[in-house]
Amino acid sequence: MTRHHEGLSPALVETIAGLSAGTVATFLVHPLDIVKTRMQTAALYRGLTPNILGSASSWASFFFFKERVERIVLGLKTSTGNTNASLTPQDYFISSGVAGLFTQALTNPIWVLKTRMLSSDRGAVGAYPSMWVGVRQILETEGWRGFYRGLGISLFGVTHGAVQFAVYDPLKKMYFRRRKRLRTSDQPEAHAQQKLGNEATLLLSSISKLVAGAVTYPYQVIRSRLQNYDAEERFGRGIQGVARRTWQEEGWRGFYRGIIPGVFHHGTFRYSKPFRGIAVLSKVNNGNGPVESQKKQESPPQVQVMGRAKDRRNLKIRTYPKFATFEEGCGYWKRHLAAAFRVFADRGYDEGSRGTSRTGLVVEGDELINTATFTIHSAIHRARPDANAACHAHSVYGKAFSAFGRPLEMITQDALRFHGCHAVHDSFGGVAVDRAEGERIAAALGPATRPSIGHIPTPGAVVLQNHGLLTVGRSVDEAAFWFISLERTCQAQLLADAAAAASYEKNYIGDEEAAYVVQEVGGPDKGWLAFQPYYNEQMAKTRGAFLG
Repeated sequence: MTRHHEGLSPALVETIAGLSAGTVATFLVHPLDIVKTRMQTAALYRGLTPNILGSASSWASFFFFKERVERIVLGLKTSTGNTNASLTPQDYFISSGVAGLFTQALTNPIWVLKTRMLSSDRGAVGAYPSMWVGVRQILETEGWRGFYRGLGISLFGVTHGAVQFAVYDPLKKMYFRRRKRLRTSDQPEAHAQQKLGNEATLLLSSISKLVAGAVTYPYQVIRSRLQNYDAEERFGRGIQGVARRTWQEEGWRGFYRGIIPGVFHHGTFRYSKPFRGIAVLSKVNNGNGPVESQKKQESPPQVQVMGRAKDRRNLKIRTYPKFATFEEGCGYWKRHLAAAFRVFADRGYDEGSRGTSRTGLVVEGDELINTATFTIHSAIHRARPDANAACHAHSVYGKAFSAFGRPLEMITQDALRFHGCHAVHDSFGGVAVDRAEGERIAAALGPATRPSIGHIPTPGAVVLQNHGLLTVGRSVDEAAFWFISLERTCQAQLLADAAAAASYEKNYIGDEEAAYVVQEVGGPDKGWLAFQPYYNEQMAKTRGAFLG
């Protein structure tokens, strides 16, 4: 296998992202924060140092713990044997909640200092002239417990994320439903997948953040008052004392003092999210990119008309993307090749791989060449210039079916993908190290088109007698999907043969029906499209660890 550098760990990248976002966003919205705090408890940049330190360290810690907890949750799900497990919205919520608890416990001392500095003028009695003076005074007068005043109510703030998720997900579904209704028949569907753009993400995130901030605002008022250095004298003792006194003296309005700058503070913080995108892009460059970031590097899928629906709208499907430069295409092919290797490995098709040119020059890795692999694949690429990818492995059902040395029977819909376009290489000469053997296998693939259905390019598949299966395609995605489908079709054929041996009768699909169906399920675009769920599965399961 080829070697690659892992680059920065996901947890470190998330930490850098949170640090950047927290620092810049806090600097921008600090005036709103001090207005909010003074209105809650009662030089716009007084207390800026602990505010920046608190926000930066909080978001850095949050993303660090969130990444670690997500990995633990995913590990627990896959440890049961479910290799296709992925994180659900509930898993992300749990991970965010646990990360929030750890973060709040670690950063509470900073928030105590920030609140006390923001709630008083520099010259006021008992006010801290600087953050470090505040640290010393708290230790001398209250001990280390003074740094954790208001921690209990702060932990309640983790529910902020629950409200935000509860608002964000329905808003996103409403957005997609509305976009679908507004899309007309003559508008190309540039993004067939449900994916939010930057503007929509900013809008929906801001709305959900504002709602969550407004709903959970009373806890912020109580927390700010508890963290004042003269909290007991001014507001009461403990959570219940502060809440009771606030209600008695100010009524329900007291729990919402400063809400206007408060909710705008939460909303404007979302503008810092692009700074996280800078770090996320670095994950792609280091081979650890997440799904969304990776997709942004690929050209949007093309669409083509595939008939009309009952409401007379054109039916469109995604097709193989076009690239502005050769380098862009190479990056795309390599990412999808890496994903195909993982898909094959998950299914037990991993017989080894090497990266060589058609002449045998090693272009990736530093291992020895697999002579048999090179003999077969180089001959195929010489004979079929249209075949940019070839897949061959000794899969279980493919090997079993190859022992019969016969073609597939058209008895299932999946088998129709190979109607008139698969062959049997009925000669077994041992390990294919002879160039002539590779050329015979390539010749068995036949021409690049199927005369029976015109100019639709053939997938190309060969059953190698006593050996295994081989497929080709114009893209890695196409060739990989044909192989997966051929393997499963061989499995169905073997099961049907076993049932037939017990006197059950097979029902064969006629040539006319087969010729019609193959136009619907065959062709390079259909093969490429059918592989995309497998690619997305690998992206979700590995968080893009195979990119690079």
